[in-house]
Amino acid sequence: MKHLKTIFAFMLMAVLSIGQVWGDDATMTAGTNGSECTVNSEAGIKVGTSSKGGTMTITVGEGATKLTLYAAAWKGVTGLSLNITGATVSPSSISLTADDGISNNSPFTLNGDASDFIFEITLSDIEEETTLTFTSSIAKRFVVWGATYETASGSQESDN
Repeated sequence: MKHLKTIFAFMLMAVLSIGQVWGDDATMTAGTNGSECTVNSEAGIKVGTSSKGGTMTITVGEGATKLTLYAAAWKGVTGLSLNITGATVSPSSISLTADDGISNNSPFTLNGDASDFIFEITLSDIEEETTLTFTSSIAKRFVVWGATYETASGSQESDN
């Protein structure tokens, strides 16, 4: 029993020294004109049609401070931004670049470097689970994948 107490105390000290508390994962959900897809083997959401924009949401947990995601416009699309609402965020809009690999049917494979499609969004005052809505600025398609969020004590990955 003494050994179990020692092991438990050591494990507790290790957890406290790391300071990470894991919460719920970010959840991506298709909204208007949206559907699930795969980009570079990761789960994502395809939104919009050739003549309609759309929406999708990402839900983050309590205490989230930063949301990181990948997003690209459909092949050949220019001038597409995603407007972000649902909480205090910075920036509140992100401009997307098109990729030739984002076309036809899922699964999609990027032709460009994935680092060209990554966005970091600062979140403020997230005191409970919060859903952010991403809306296309023009009537065109886009894809979002690989969403993760960080809290003051750790990071979480998207479950979609």
